[in-house]
Amino acid sequence: MFLLSRGIVEGVYLPKGYMSIKPFDPECFVSGSYTFRLGAIATEAGPAKITDSVELKPGARVSVWSLEVFDMRGRTQGILGNTTQLIRLGGELVHSVCIDPHFQGCLELIIANNSVETIVLAPGAPIGKVSLYDVSESFGQDDLKQDELPESYRQRNAAAQQLLKQYETSPEYNMRRTEAQD
Repeated sequence: MFLLSRGIVEGVYLPKGYMSIKPFDPECFVSGSYTFRLGAIATEAGPAKITDSVELKPGARVSVWSLEVFDMRGRTQGILGNTTQLIRLGGELVHSVCIDPHFQGCLELIIANNSVETIVLAPGAPIGKVSLYDVSESFGQDDLKQDELPESYRQRNAAAQQLLKQYETSPEYNMRRTEAQD
């Protein structure tokens, strides 16, 4: 499992169809995570697209959906988190821990107002972030070729492989392996 950078997502995963985020906004991909936005709110008739600002009174909770539609396919998973913007307002995103492989759809979440002030959220406001990971066990051995990856990743991967080989040939590794077999 490894964290997907913006370069790998934009250069390989989206074009090859290993995952999709629609609508995808490159400006939402910052520091290893994609910021997803407010898209719909729960009504008695079901989810309704947000066209006006949403007000949350102190202590209120509301079910919402992300603006983005995620299609994680089999090799990708997302780990969810709050945004600093929402926390500064006194809000909290209540969510499951991750977006599982093969998930398709908008994210269904809850926003809670933990402050003593009313929170106002505009349509498309940033409400959470997702760090994306490749969770396939066959990275580099199937249709995702090493030469399609950014040079910086290939260099880090080569250095990690070299360190692993050095460790596997070390006396300490062999001693631990012998102890484990006994």
